[in-house]
Amino acid sequence: FVLWYLFRIHRAGEEQPLKRIRDDIRLSRVVAILAAMVLAPITASAFTAAKSALPFAVPFYLDAPLASFERTLFGIDPWRISHAVLGWATPAIDRAYLTWLPVMLVAFNLVLLSKPSELKTRSLIAYLVMWPAVGTLGSYLFSSAGPIFYNAIFGKGFEGLVPMLRQEGATGTLAAYEHLWRAYSSQSVALGGGISAMPSMHIAMAFWLALTMRAAFPKVQAVGWAYFALIWVGSVHLGWHYVLAGLAGTIGAALVWRVGPYLAIRAGSRPAVETPAVAEPAE
Repeated sequence: FVLWYLFRIHRAGEEQPLKRIRDDIRLSRVVAILAAMVLAPITASAFTAAKSALPFAVPFYLDAPLASFERTLFGIDPWRISHAVLGWATPAIDRAYLTWLPVMLVAFNLVLLSKPSELKTRSLIAYLVMWPAVGTLGSYLFSSAGPIFYNAIFGKGFEGLVPMLRQEGATGTLAAYEHLWRAYSSQSVALGGGISAMPSMHIAMAFWLALTMRAAFPKVQAVGWAYFALIWVGSVHLGWHYVLAGLAGTIGAALVWRVGPYLAIRAGSRPAVETPAVAEPAE
């Protein structure tokens, strides 16, 4: 962002670049950005700690009902359908799914560095509220481990999933699986640790990205929706989440997005965009 900003000043042929920088940079905006940059990792750390404590506070109870319902609904485990159709694409899906964290970090910082607007306020509120409301509270209400951990925790039920992932080359998923399982079995808090399947924060945040892109860049919003669909399919294909966990994450994200403007009003924030003055009619 800084390099692009300096390049624009250079390209404009600014005769007094230091004065231009002083005029452009407002202390209040700098403070707000720094505060958000500090709060974001604190929020993520708190989420990781709460997620790691989940199975000891509320033992996983929803996996068996979810698995049974989806088998009844689809006639078979949804991940089996996915692998029958897309098994050849497992390595690509595995790599694409691993882009979720960097994509969300880049998206958050791009929103954070954008000019003040009502959309920016709404998007940031939704982003920061979604982690405790959907991610933490939701995971405690619907405590579940997910298909990839089903056998390791409950003994049997998804015997073919992990061997299939190994056979098809989902190396990133298997590495993450082993990391999370070590943290869970040792009852320790690890970076990015914690097991929780419902609701899916991967899909909730991908939906947040799609909503933000729809509002900010309507002409290319298809990219956001395609990424949202890819993450949802990947979450089922790789065994991280049930189909219904994705639906729950989407509904949770939609509700937070909807109430975001009301939360801003309740907090006493003023509209971030000044209403253009209406020209007086000529006499």
